[in-house]
Order: sequence, then C-alpha cells, then structure tokens
Amino acid sequence: MSRSRRKTPKIKIVGGRNSNKKDRTMANRKFRRKEHQVEDPEEAPVSLKEVSDPWGFNSDGLARYSPNCNMRK
Repeated sequence: MSRSRRKTPKIKIVGGRNSNKKDRTMANRKFRRKEHQVEDPEEAPVSLKEVSDPWGFNSDGLARYSPNCNMRK
C-alpha cells in the first residue's frame, strides 16, 4: 500500500464542497442551444465564455497542495 496516496494532491481554491460538474454541464448546454438556434453560422458563439461566466461557477478551480511546504521546523 505504499502508493495509496495521491502523488499530486489538489485542493479547491475558493468555493463550496461540490465540484463544478453541474456548472460545466449547464454552460455546455447553453452553448450548444445557442449554437443550434442561430440561423447565420457567423453569428454563432465561438467560445464558451461568450455564453456563460466561469466566475459564476461553484468554485474557482483546483490548485496543487504540498503539505510539507507550510510546516514550520
């Protein structure tokens, strides 16, 4: 069991306990709906940021966490 821990542990930067999966799913649905509804292909949204705001998601993402760097000797 020497490899039972994560090699690169990650924690959330800021946010709730839940993941961003629901937020990402809803943003992609909005994007696909807008893309499908537009009649002129030049007016279709190019990126996901045009349809949704990533700052409105549940958390701000993940960051690498090193427990040894914060310890005092």
